[in-house]
Amino acid sequence: MKLYKNKEVLKVFLVHIIFSAIFIVLSFFIGVKYGFFMSAVCFFFILVYLISVNRRYKKIAKLSDDIDRILHGESEVSFDEYSEGELGILQSEIYFWNWAQQ
Repeated sequence: MKLYKNKEVLKVFLVHIIFSAIFIVLSFFIGVKYGFFMSAVCFFFILVYLISVNRRYKKIAKLSDDIDRILHGESEVSFDEYSEGELGILQSEIYFWNWAQQ
């Protein structure tokens, strides 16, 4: 996966795994059913993290493709889908730059 090439993503993923292992072991000391419950909860949170990071990478890749199209002269690029967070700010700056060049 491309996600693991990013050291920050790998570091956060490993921290999740380490803390999950600690909490799962502690939960099994309390009781078997608590251990299995904690295993499911930890697995769910790690899965949610990986899915959200994967979606973010896909949005970044699409934004990169849109930027490439702008740089090669195609001015009909729609940035309507980029509206939140850092990608939204970057989109606004690119859209303004594209508008100013016309």
